[in-house]
Amino acid sequence: MFWKRKKSERILFEDTLKHIYNGEYQRMPATLLSLAGALGLNDKDTLIIVEKMENKKMIQVSGTGLSLTALGKAGALQVIRAHRLWESYLVNEVGIPLKDIHEQAELKEHTITPDEVDKLEAQLGYPLHDPHGDPIPSKYYDIEPKKNIALVDWKIGKFARIKHIEDEPQAIYTQILSEGLIVNTYLKIIEANEKGFHLWTNVNECWIAPIVAANIFVEAAPVWVKEIQGEALSVLNPGETGKILDLKCQGLTRRRFLDLGLLPGTKIEAVMRSALAEPLAYKVRETIIALRKDQANQILIEPR
Repeated sequence: MFWKRKKSERILFEDTLKHIYNGEYQRMPATLLSLAGALGLNDKDTLIIVEKMENKKMIQVSGTGLSLTALGKAGALQVIRAHRLWESYLVNEVGIPLKDIHEQAELKEHTITPDEVDKLEAQLGYPLHDPHGDPIPSKYYDIEPKKNIALVDWKIGKFARIKHIEDEPQAIYTQILSEGLIVNTYLKIIEANEKGFHLWTNVNECWIAPIVAANIFVEAAPVWVKEIQGEALSVLNPGETGKILDLKCQGLTRRRFLDLGLLPGTKIEAVMRSALAEPLAYKVRETIIALRKDQANQILIEPR
């Protein structure tokens, strides 16, 4: 089985399976050239890997590129399953920032066994999607078909909900997160041109370049979203009060907010700002709590 090979060979084999699978999933067949880039190998060494895997009946080579056999697809989904469940664990149980989980999961996916993956899935409560919105394959290698729409193809003025964000390349992913754009954020495109997209979200407004927007995938937002024009909690000045509409965060951060009593429908008052502008002090149910500005930006309140 895949996890019993020597580590160096296992990593090359499993990364090959993932690369070919992702190409098929996105309807962009992998080639020897694209595989060489993904593995960081020269053409000769890449060809050796391909020949070995072809002999083991895991992949096929044709005039249209590389494809997976049934055995190869099962191996690819096992690695992807391990990766996405580990990302979920890092966010929900450990509290690792979203921008840092991909590289850690890349390492762990090659060392965890299928039995350990099954136990991890049960511990997490059998999640269907990872923190990026990617579907998590089941232990029987079933996976949700791709059905989200790229933000660059979304209609101007139509409300959407972010369903998936590509976590590579890292620089673009980091930029997306810096704008407060995470899975389940509601948004609409205010205007678009060759320079970029002007977005309204339920916490702020921002401009992003087309290359950044291409890594964000959305679905139609619920009908009620168009009735909400919320603001980030951080806009409140000392003495002002608001009502919480939603929490735009996931995993451990969301759990901590809920433990602090920051529930939708709860009234919250801005009490004071520190001399350095943060942390910010808020009063919730007669309790004073302190939040950094980036934390307050993840709490959506009714407009003042």
